[in-house]
Amino acid sequence: MYVGLKMKSKLIIGLLIVSVFLLAGCNVNTGEVVKEVREQLTQEDINKVITCNPPYIRYGAECCLDQNKNSICDNDENIVPKPQWSCSDTDRGSIYEKGTIKGTSNDGQEFGSMTDYCSNEDYLKEYECDSKVTAGWVSGLVLCDYGCSNGACKETYIPPVTPLPIGMY
Repeated sequence: MYVGLKMKSKLIIGLLIVSVFLLAGCNVNTGEVVKEVREQLTQEDINKVITCNPPYIRYGAECCLDQNKNSICDNDENIVPKPQWSCSDTDRGSIYEKGTIKGTSNDGQEFGSMTDYCSNEDYLKEYECDSKVTAGWVSGLVLCDYGCSNGACKETYIPPVTPLPIGMY
C-alpha cells in the first residue's frame, strides 16, 4: 500500500511537470505568428483575401483612400484643398470708394468681411479680393495723394474752409 501511494505521487508530480511544460509552450507571441503567416502567403493568396472597393486602393496588405483616383494613397500626398468659397468687393478695388469685401461659402453662408478704413488722414487700409492667394484676399496701406476720408482716398485736394471772423464780410 505504501508502494502504491508512492507510485501515485510520482505519477501526479510527473503529470504536473508535463502540464507546466505544455502550458509554458502555449505562451505564443501573436505578432510572430502573424509575421510567419504573412511570409508563407503568396501574392496570389493575398490578392484573394484583400480586396479594396473604390475609392480605396490596395497598398501592401492594406487598403487606403484615393479620392482623386491617381493611384496614390491620400495620406501620402500633400493635398491642398481648393477653397470652397468666393469673395466679393463692393468697390471693385477702387481706392476712391469705401468698400467691403465678403467671403461666402459655396452654400451661401458669409464667413468674413472687412471694410476699407483710413488708418490716419493720409493712409487708406484697402482690402481686395485676390484668387491667386490662399486666403482669397489681400490688404495693404495706400498713401492717398490728397488725404483719406471715410474709408477712401480723396480724388482731389479740397482746401479746408476757414471761417471768416465776425464783422469781416
